[in-house]
This record gives sequence, structure tokens and C-alpha cells, in this order.
Amino acid sequence: MEVRRILVIEPICVEHEHANFNKAFLTGISSENNELDIICEFHHFSRIRHGNLKRRKNPFYKKLSNNRGLKVIQELLLTIYAFFWGNFKYDQVIFLSCSKINFLVYGLLSFITTRAKTYFVAHSILSTIESDKKAISLQKVVNLYLRHGNKMIVLGEPIKNNLKGVIWKLQNVISIPHLYEMGSIRKKQSSARLIFAFLGVMSKAKANLEFLSNNCKVLTNENFRIIGYSTQACNRIRFNIPTSPIPADDYERLIVESDYVVSCLDQSRYKYTASGTFFDSLKYSKPGIYLKNDFISYYFNEFGSLGYLCDTMDDIAQIIERIEEDGPDIKFYELCVSNINKARLFFEPRNNNQLLLELVS
Repeated sequence: MEVRRILVIEPICVEHEHANFNKAFLTGISSENNELDIICEFHHFSRIRHGNLKRRKNPFYKKLSNNRGLKVIQELLLTIYAFFWGNFKYDQVIFLSCSKINFLVYGLLSFITTRAKTYFVAHSILSTIESDKKAISLQKVVNLYLRHGNKMIVLGEPIKNNLKGVIWKLQNVISIPHLYEMGSIRKKQSSARLIFAFLGVMSKAKANLEFLSNNCKVLTNENFRIIGYSTQACNRIRFNIPTSPIPADDYERLIVESDYVVSCLDQSRYKYTASGTFFDSLKYSKPGIYLKNDFISYYFNEFGSLGYLCDTMDDIAQIIERIEEDGPDIKFYELCVSNINKARLFFEPRNNNQLLLELVS
């Protein structure tokens, strides 16, 4: 069988960012018939490398500058390079993440040729596809990119469902599960104290700072953990919030010691993007107390209760207060854990390898 040459670009992520997903995705599309070259940051490559994956040096690729002007120039040059080198030297081009500039430039250049099949993996970029009202909006550049037959990969069927009416050529949008290496489950040591936890970055956009400012008086530094950090001012909040990322070992230990994950992520933001908090709650087999959004609701319908699904922040507060006062419903908790274990299998990379090979066949 003829060897298929694939050029992979990771234009945004460095170090450990998206390393779990990227390694799983690249492992899934690897075979003796697929020859993979990747352009990415050196330290990121060390976290995702495997088998026949080769890192290709590129004169335009460097860790993106914090200077907005330089960052735009870097993205522009890398996209042009990837387009021409990919279309004339490779059979397929895959962007493991993408920006508005990537969509715009690649879409414009696609008027020249679309010889190589091209896939852009869309992560959080789509969260602003409705709110971006600029003359050159994200919706316009994504549709420009897709009109030429280029493909966009979204990480979940609920995201694709919500793109109806937003994307003109929905047939060029491909949904795959958000691949996530779950690993073995570490169980909490017996403890009389129930622990509720917030995970990840605390921000106004995610609404978790608002919740801590205005809701749930029964939470204290004794029964509540913020397993993450915030760089925003938190003067009205009575909890200890780290101001920088905590070490990975501490992050894992604190989640294992928790009983429930609390998530009040903004509903509109997670209409078009996956939730990292949701996947960490699955990884550590922790029932969640979630503010309802389309992404999480979809998987409740698929697998059954994965915790509590709440319509408002007040509902979240009431659930926490009830559990704190009356204790957990043990049968319901065990049911949620059982459903979580089914969901874990669905997202495990090894259970999606055939799907990924078919994607690039």
C-alpha cells in the first residue's frame, strides 16, 4: 500500500498544553502507511513524541511572542509556509489547534489549490463564533476556510449540533470524541469530611468567581478546595486562591481527596467548546455539580447521571447545602460513579484508534 505523507502543525500550544489530546490523536492516526512530520515547539514535542513521528524544523516557527504585532506576523508566516509546503510535498495537512488568522490565511490561499486534504482541530477558538461581530468575524473566516472542502474537526457531537445555522457547509465539519487518557482510578482515603472542589483557572468568563462571591455560604476553607488558580482580583472572595498554576502532583492529590467537582461554567461559552473540568471529573471518577450547558447535558443523556445538572447557580448552592447538611445520597453517588466509568471508556484514545485511522484514510 502506498505511504501517505502527513504534515502536522501545532501553531499555538507549548510545553504541556493539549499534550494529552495531541499525543492521543497522533497515536491514533499513526500506522505503517502514514508518515508523520510535525512542526511544533520543542518541549511540546518531547511530551507527545512516539513511534514514527518526526519533528521538522521550520524557519518561521518559534514560541509565539507576547507582542501582539509580532504574534500576528508569526502566525501569518507559519500558515503560508504550512499551506505551500503541505500542498506540494504532502498528501494531508493537520493543524492540531488553530487561530482566526490560520482560518483566514488558509482559506484565502485555498483559492490557489486544495491538493492536500486539510483538517483544522478546533478547541476553544469556537467559543467566540457568535459573539465576534467584527467586519472580519470568526464565523466568516471559518466559512471561508470550509468552502473549499477543507475540514474542521470539533470535539464532540453537541458542538457540531450547535453549529447548524452558523456554518454553511456543515458536511465539512467532523465530530470526534474529545480523546482523553483516563488512566487508573485513585480512590480517596476514608475521611469524615466531604470536600467540594473547583478545578482549573478561576475567571469572570467562566463565572466561577461570580459564584464564590455571591452564592453558597456553607462552603468554607475546610470543606472546599480551589484546585487551580486565578490572576484576577478576588477581594470579595473569602477563600484561599493560588495566583499561579499548582504543581501537577498537588493538582492530582487534591482532586483525589475531593468528593464532588463543582462547575458553573458560562453556558454560552461552552456551546461550541469542550470543558476541561468535565474531563478531569471523569478522569478522577468524581460526580459533578454542574451548571447546565449543551456539552455536559449531551453526555448526561448518553451515559445517565454523572452528578447533578443544575439550571441556575442558586440551584448549585442548594445542592451543595443539602449534601453538606444531610450527607450524600450513597446509592445515587455510586450510580454516578458507575455511569462515569462508562463515559471514561468512550473517551479513551485506545477505543477510538479505528475512527482516527478512517479519518485520515
